[in-house]
Amino acid sequence: MKSVNDVSCCLSHEEAKAKRMFSMMQFSPRHRCDFGSLWWVDESVWKENVQGYDQQSNRDSHPGLSILREVLATPFEKVPMLYGGSKKGGQGVRVKMGSSEASRTTCFGKICTPVFLGLDLFFASVNPNKKKSHVNDEENDRLVAWLEEKGLACKIN
Repeated sequence: MKSVNDVSCCLSHEEAKAKRMFSMMQFSPRHRCDFGSLWWVDESVWKENVQGYDQQSNRDSHPGLSILREVLATPFEKVPMLYGGSKKGGQGVRVKMGSSEASRTTCFGKICTPVFLGLDLFFASVNPNKKKSHVNDEENDRLVAWLEEKGLACKIN
């Protein structure tokens, strides 16, 4: 039997769920959402969170790029994610979604404002990019410079 001093006995269902997701995020490589990690985000997330997004889009998902600067400290913090698109001439940071030279290039930053995903939404709507988990060193340098240029580097934490 749990004692009254055991904090877990006093958590609401939502708080307990958030703590479980937070633990998974910290210890599971599949859920590493650190800076520069590449993801596939359900289209419904972009539709609901990006002003002016094409509501008629019938795609399953679009690429996402985590710009989380620090490790999540609590289960209630959010993961900032940039939207990725493949249109030619897009403004932003170009990233190869796979590890080969022939991989498709995606432009992150066309929609400059990041979408902030709570852990519940992250776990329900985001899947790892299986071909390449993180940007490479060159892409990372370009991403950092672009974020600083846009004034986003200080707003991400």
